[in-house]
Amino acid sequence: MANVIKHKRGSGSDPAANNLVLGELAIRTDVGKLFTKMDSGAIAEIAGGGSDIAINTLSSSSATGGGSATFNGSAYRFTLSAPPSVSAAQLLVSINGVIQKPVAGTGQPSEGFAVDGTDIILGDAPATGADFFILTFKSLGVSEPADNSVTSAKIADGAIVNADINASAAIDGSKISPTFTSAISQSDSGGASNAFATNIQINTTFPSLSLNDTNSENDFQLQNQNGLFAIRDADAGGGTNRLTISSAGVTAIAGNLDVGETLTITGDNPNITFTDSNSNPDFKIYGSNGAFSILDSTNSANRFVIASNGNITIGGNLDVGAGLDVTGAITGTGDLTIDTNTLHVDSSNNRVGIGTTSPSNALDVQGGAINTAIVARSTDAKAQISLVDNSTTSVGSVAVGAEGDALFLTSGSSGGERMRIDSSGRLLVGHSTSLAAASGNSQFSLQVLGTSFATSTLNSQRYANDVSGASILLNKSRGGLGNHTIVQNGDELGKIRFYGSDGNDFDNYGAEIAGLVDAAPGNNAMPGRLIFKTTTTGNPTPAERMRIDSQGRVKIAGVNATISDHSVSTTNTPLFLQLATDLTSFSSSEGGASTGLFRILDAGSSNNRYHGIELRNRNSGDMRILNKDVGVSDHGQFILAMPSSNGGIRNKITIDSQSNSISISGKDGSNLLDGNDTEKVDLYIATKTTVTSAGDGAGSTKSGLVRIHDKGDNNSRFVGFEARNRNNGDVRFINADIGAANKADAVIVCDNGTATFENARFLNTGGIAFNGDTAAANALDDYEVGTFTPRLGGSNIGTYNVTGTGSYVKVGRIVTIIIRFSNINLHDSATGNVAIDGMPFTAGNNASGGEVSVTSDVQYHSVPFPTTSIPNWYLPNNSTAWYGLVNNHNAAWSNFPASDFHANGVYINFHATYTTT
Repeated sequence: MANVIKHKRGSGSDPAANNLVLGELAIRTDVGKLFTKMDSGAIAEIAGGGSDIAINTLSSSSATGGGSATFNGSAYRFTLSAPPSVSAAQLLVSINGVIQKPVAGTGQPSEGFAVDGTDIILGDAPATGADFFILTFKSLGVSEPADNSVTSAKIADGAIVNADINASAAIDGSKISPTFTSAISQSDSGGASNAFATNIQINTTFPSLSLNDTNSENDFQLQNQNGLFAIRDADAGGGTNRLTISSAGVTAIAGNLDVGETLTITGDNPNITFTDSNSNPDFKIYGSNGAFSILDSTNSANRFVIASNGNITIGGNLDVGAGLDVTGAITGTGDLTIDTNTLHVDSSNNRVGIGTTSPSNALDVQGGAINTAIVARSTDAKAQISLVDNSTTSVGSVAVGAEGDALFLTSGSSGGERMRIDSSGRLLVGHSTSLAAASGNSQFSLQVLGTSFATSTLNSQRYANDVSGASILLNKSRGGLGNHTIVQNGDELGKIRFYGSDGNDFDNYGAEIAGLVDAAPGNNAMPGRLIFKTTTTGNPTPAERMRIDSQGRVKIAGVNATISDHSVSTTNTPLFLQLATDLTSFSSSEGGASTGLFRILDAGSSNNRYHGIELRNRNSGDMRILNKDVGVSDHGQFILAMPSSNGGIRNKITIDSQSNSISISGKDGSNLLDGNDTEKVDLYIATKTTVTSAGDGAGSTKSGLVRIHDKGDNNSRFVGFEARNRNNGDVRFINADIGAANKADAVIVCDNGTATFENARFLNTGGIAFNGDTAAANALDDYEVGTFTPRLGGSNIGTYNVTGTGSYVKVGRIVTIIIRFSNINLHDSATGNVAIDGMPFTAGNNASGGEVSVTSDVQYHSVPFPTTSIPNWYLPNNSTAWYGLVNNHNAAWSNFPASDFHANGVYINFHATYTTT
């Protein structure tokens, strides 16, 4: 650890002579100079002014630990402006007033500093803004004592006096002898008393003053033990309190207290405690509220008490050597035993035992080998035991009794009979006599007989924090009572029957629910089915109406229908309904009784509600078939709703009875049907198309298309739509298969009154053919409108010309053009014969190779040809240029000279039609 040297430092001026003692160092921190006081008393500058000692400044080092020219809390390596030439011992380094230890080596030390070339490496990164100075002694080294300490041998006697210690210095008491880290020790060297000039004050969390005997006798301590003053024997058992005084003034003495004669104890509860050192119970004699007591304080029980009136209470058994004579009543607070166990009264639990000394109830009778332990007898027709608690009306209200060989139970204020087990073992609830309940005068083992819902109802309730509920169990075995023999397929396991009186008896039942074995049973396997039967009017025999078999299939037989064979595959669906329908048309019995309909009726009071059937698959995909109420009598909407690709369920098909319209929602993740009037046409299909061009997604899953797909095996077939008017006139829009993959023609067929004929065909190769003609050469295959830039010139039109404006219409191979030149002049630069080139399409389709087209539909202005001349223009085959001709007085045609256009303000309007290749 580095030695700490407190040195002087200041700023603004050099130190004066009276600021330093001989040899003391001082730093002027604003200019980085070092000063000392010489023997002459003068102040000498020893560094910072060009001497053998250099003051360093710091710059950033590029090595590990560097990166900063100032202290920032993380950098510990810096480059020195005046590095040592030999070792780290040439540096005097102070950080925050602490001189650092030089360490050999070039790595980061655990303390102090090391030097690597021109870099200083500190043991720890100095905090941001820490004060420092680093001096380099060029011809001498600064080190520390070899043992890293300063001993008395290195300090001249008297060099440090009390005046040299700053008044604010805090010197730990452990550094001063005699020590007083825990106590002030004062020794007696010859019997003379040592007095303290003032009070002794000991401030600590557990202050103590020790009195140590030098003659090897016990030592004592005076202590403040968290507010308890104590005189403590320091040598007894590791330290024992002999006398304590609490903050409340209570004095405790641990040991005997010698008293001369009389001992008087005064207090609200005066007492003397007897503590047995051998771990036997301790006792206390005390007076309290006028009573004298002897207390077993170990067990907190009074053993003997004399009250102020002279009564004596003994808290235990009283052993008496001879007999005990008592005159008057005997009141006992303990147990009473007669003989060994003939009679025992347990007074602590208020119990009486007969035949036992450990009764577990208020009256406990142990008969031993005698099974009838208690007999209650009566001399008349009934004998009973009455049960009475603190709210029972009277004796006899609640009783258990016998009448003959029957057992009965009474309850209620009047003691009426509620339940009886008769001599045949039948349990009767609500009546004292067994009654017949089925054909053959059958009387059953459990009968609940009453005149109201409450008195004639069986009720089972279960209150438990689990998933199970109350149960009714019906069991069947083919063995004798208590024996298990396996049942067989078709055996009845149990049933519930519903009987009604016909005015005479209960011989016939109206309905039955029965459980039967549904297949061959096995070990821990009992396949079963439920059968539901009802009885029709005038028929005494119930018929099966519904069955739930062991596979979970529900089979229902409708009115006048009977499922005669449940084994046939026709009935083996999750839900099978067999009908004997009475419907003779789709509109028969609308809203009325019918044996051929399954009806779901909305009986609510609100309009515009939905009801129907929901079909859910294993992945929670729901499909609903719904009837939507529209608030109008005898009307509704049929709705088919299906899952959407965006989640949820969407309306896909609506059939509206008011408008007789069908609306279909196409491929999309949202509802496309709004129910507005635009949808109420015969057939309405709503879609959000994803088709971006005529050929986009052909044959794929694109939305925006209605597809009719021919799945047959024959080529050259037609598929499409037919629209027929009220007079049976037909129009067909047809896809014509041409026997080639991914190819088809579109055909429009019309009815001319005699027959339908092909009116137009759109060829898959391009173009439109008419009236049954399918030849591509005859097809109208193009229509185009556009503009172009024509040029007017002479034979040298390629080097000199003027431009005009042009437009065209192209239908198939027929091109019609309109050209205009406005306010032009060919000047003398155009030579030879006049021509107009730049046509939008090349002329062609002339088998003889001559002119393709000729036109005289031209208007001129300021063109000086003779009035007797007839101008004309022709377009050669395979050319895009028109050439002019002139005929004068029906003479031979001659070329139209370009010189006729050497004039100002020439206008030409040119119109022509020609064919292309």
